Parts: sequence; C-alpha cells; structure tokens
Amino acid sequence: MKENQRDKLLKRLKNKASAGGRSAAIDWFCATCIFDSESIGAGSWRSQTTHCQAITCPLYKFRRSEEHTSELQSH
Repeated sequence: MKENQRDKLLKRLKNKASAGGRSAAIDWFCATCIFDSESIGAGSWRSQTTHCQAITCPLYKFRRSEEHTSELQSH
C-alpha cells in the first residue's frame, strides 16, 4: 500500500519526536491532530497548526503560532 503525504509526514515527525526534543514531540502531536493533506487550500501542516483554534488542548499554548514565529524572527 502506497503511503500518502500525511502518513509520510507523520512518520518523519514521529521519528524526530522519538529522538528527543519537546518541540519535535509537540509538532508530531499537533500534526496528528489537525493536519489534513486532502483539504484543498488549507495549507501545510505548519500553517494548519499555526491557525489551530483548539484552545482547550493542553498543548495549545506550546504549539507553533503566529506569535511564536514573530518572536523567532525578531531575535
């Protein structure tokens, strides 16, 4: 069975998360939750994670967000 784009991404992120690192683990968790590779115009998994509105998620404040991206660019 051929792997689709989402499966490939999740496998890659899971390998990174398994190697250690909090941000890699959060990226994997968010991608498994929100990424929809079939959604036309929804953007990449990073874009979808950035625009996530699941404020009840325990990792919501740790996900990659627009504020996080702005912070990184200002340093």
